[in-house]
Amino acid sequence: MLLIGSLVFSVSCARGPSEVRLGKTTETELLSLKGDPAQKFANGSSETMIYQGDEPVSFQLGNGEPGHRVVQGAYRTPSREERNLNYWQRLWAVDPKLYQRLPGTHAEQLLEITNAKTSVSIVYDLNRETVVRVMEFVRVEK
Repeated sequence: MLLIGSLVFSVSCARGPSEVRLGKTTETELLSLKGDPAQKFANGSSETMIYQGDEPVSFQLGNGEPGHRVVQGAYRTPSREERNLNYWQRLWAVDPKLYQRLPGTHAEQLLEITNAKTSVSIVYDLNRETVVRVMEFVRVEK
């Protein structure tokens, strides 16, 4: 069975952080590659590191000893082309997908669409008719 996380990830298939390898890059290596994050916060038993810049990206670290925790996922803002849901529908035309409504405010109705084959998710804002987040995560087989 495939367990799917629904927070904090990035996509390497488009313009994501190619030097950071999900499931392999350690916290120490991430700090060496990207420097100190603009923000860090605990997220349950894991930690999220947020990097600002031209293409802001956030990384989620798994459980473990500080410095040895591994990057389990990342998320970023979509590129101009990726904001259009049709881009993802064409890209994922034959792949199995999972759909989940996410909690949002009255002004936003969010739908997470996960490509189970590639471990990539997008968050689509139904009211604005635009993709607002692209996420990639490590697959956990059970």
